Amino acid sequence: MGQQQLLLLVLAAVIVGLAVVTGINMFGQNALQANQDAIRQDLLTIAAEAQSWYRRPVALGGGGNTFVGLTGAAGWAAINYNSGGAATFVNTNATYAWGTPTAVGHTITGTSIQDHDGDATLMLLTATVTPNAVTIAVTTPD
Repeated sequence: MGQQQLLLLVLAAVIVGLAVVTGINMFGQNALQANQDAIRQDLLTIAAEAQSWYRRPVALGGGGNTFVGLTGAAGWAAINYNSGGAATFVNTNATYAWGTPTAVGHTITGTSIQDHDGDATLMLLTATVTPNAVTIAVTTPD
C-alpha cells in the first residue's frame, strides 16, 4: 500500500507541474495578444484624429484635405496629443511615429515597449491612413 500511495503522490505532482507550466505559457501568449490589441486600438484612435484633421479647413486649424502637415511634434500637437515636444508619442503600450505624409495618405507606426518573447525584437504595427479608410498590419510580430 505504501508504494501505491507514493506512486499516486508522484503522479499528482507531475500533473500539477504540467498544469502550472501550461498556465504560464497561456498567460504569456495572452499578454502578447493584449499588447497587440492595445497598440492596434491606439493606432485606430490616432488615425481617426488624423482623418478629422485632414477634413478640417486650414482656417480652423486643420489640414484642408491634405495629410502633409502631420509630422513630428507639430503633428502630434495638431491632433491634441502631448508628445512633450518630441517627434514620437509614447504611452504605456508603444512608441508611435509618423511616416512621410502625402496629400492623400499617411502612415503611423507603433513599436511595442515590451519584448514579450525575449528575442530582442519588438512588435511593430503599421497603420495606413487615407481620407476614408484605415488599415493596420503587423509588420514585425514579437
